[in-house]
Amino acid sequence: GRQDSYFVSGGICMIHPNGDMEISTPECVNIQDIDPNNVRDGLAKAKDKMSKATEEKDKLEAEIEIETYETLEKCLGAGAQ
Repeated sequence: GRQDSYFVSGGICMIHPNGDMEISTPECVNIQDIDPNNVRDGLAKAKDKMSKATEEKDKLEAEIEIETYETLEKCLGAGAQ
């Protein structure tokens, strides 16, 4: 059958005894809908934000952005195979 790949920011998954699966997530994007150029640019901006951050809150926000963009890059690389 058809197989699609999605980037999911978080959530929960339940697999029922009959094999049915339910996924609940606040955000889900088809990998094919993600522009690799936007991911690369976003990662560069997040790294720049991290290098300029002086407050702990700003550093943590930049760290989350960097981790998200790096994960997106990995997903895009896996989707290209």
